[in-house]
Amino acid sequence: MNDDLGKRLFPLALEAFERYLHADDWGPYPADGLLQLTFRGSLRREMFEEAIEAALARHPLMQAWIDHDARGRPVWVAAADRRPFITWDPAVRPANCPRGPRIDLRNEVGSRFFLREDGDRTEMLMQMRHLCCDGLGLAQIIEDLLLEYQRRFDGRAELPPLRTLDPQRLRRRGHFGLGWGGSLCRLPLDLAAGLAAFEYFGHRPTPIGGTESPLKDDGVPLDYPPLLSHALTAEETKGVSAAAKRQSVTVNDLLLRDLFVALDGRITADDPDKESPLIRIMIPMSLRVPGDEATPAANIVGMTYLDRRPSKFQETKLLASVHREMRLLKWVRAGITLNQAIRVVERLPGGLRTMLPYERCLATAVLSNWGILERMLRVPQTDGFYRAGDAILERVGAAPPIRPLTRAAFLVIHYAGRLNITLQYDSHVLSPPEGQDLLDRFVGRLRRSILLSPPCRGSECAL
Repeated sequence: MNDDLGKRLFPLALEAFERYLHADDWGPYPADGLLQLTFRGSLRREMFEEAIEAALARHPLMQAWIDHDARGRPVWVAAADRRPFITWDPAVRPANCPRGPRIDLRNEVGSRFFLREDGDRTEMLMQMRHLCCDGLGLAQIIEDLLLEYQRRFDGRAELPPLRTLDPQRLRRRGHFGLGWGGSLCRLPLDLAAGLAAFEYFGHRPTPIGGTESPLKDDGVPLDYPPLLSHALTAEETKGVSAAAKRQSVTVNDLLLRDLFVALDGRITADDPDKESPLIRIMIPMSLRVPGDEATPAANIVGMTYLDRRPSKFQETKLLASVHREMRLLKWVRAGITLNQAIRVVERLPGGLRTMLPYERCLATAVLSNWGILERMLRVPQTDGFYRAGDAILERVGAAPPIRPLTRAAFLVIHYAGRLNITLQYDSHVLSPPEGQDLLDRFVGRLRRSILLSPPCRGSECAL
């Protein structure tokens, strides 16, 4: 981002979902998104750092700080120092970062990079304030990073050009393709969904691991961020796709059903006497429209949710109900409703904090599904993998933030023919074995879904 662009674009008011994330930031639970890239091979350090800075320079909100305007409202402003924190010291992680574990957008851009080399592997962990962009925005940054590095590595002219971005589109990032007419047309939907808010706040979902939490002013755990991951085999990944197709549902429907059952098993293991717990899964929902591929990384997203009592469902009925409700939520673009609700609640006494009670569980877990990465990135591949110079990008993982009493956040990415599952769990409350048990239950449920589905043949195996 050049200085001239910064003067023309900033200051830029925060949109509704950004203001929500700005308020939903607690001492023990930073509102950070996380990205893990695992390479087979080594990277040229200076070149890779240059590629990081060049990639971020294409996305103004990744080069911005937060200040306040004359009326005290938070606004994006051009950062005085646009360089992100980058370290190759394997002993330095977010929890013991010299700048402190939390990214302070008042005096630091919204990303940090922790790299480590271990034999023939190089791992990059990106800590990113969710305020700056959503998951699909992170995917844009991955594309730019790989292309910028490859150009520096060998200067190949045949590389695809960088995607054309229009920073001025950031001014409409909270409109979701709706003009005044579109907003009026969906007003009945938002009013109906507003009535459903009584159900949202009236029903209390069950957290994993009991109701004890750290104090609001406590810091992050020593192992922050606590991440676990698992990659299904290529055959298992084909099996998941086949299982969904045989039952005329989406892979995402199947993931949701199996996560409901896994969470139910974990909660029951914690408290065998608990009867039919209410389980709520929060689901990020992209609100991008045609043309947003030219919008730099930002939050163009909403959230929706599903409530279920899995112990009262037969598994086939649970899957069918998830499929029906998700189809409806997508059709009505339910993620918009949260953004509309934020604007209303901000005008009420107490403002956004009334939507974000620290002591109350608002969801049992989060499930985000990026889908097939190769459908999002325009980067050349070799044998099904992206390259970074001499290195091969073996695995891509990411995780949404966890929140108070929402102690598990899962993210699923399909890359190189395999489903990669990443879990961030609340290590204030859950031990590493308990976090691993939760991930194992989810993976085990998916494998059971594969076994209960007839074998796939030919094109039916394709995701």
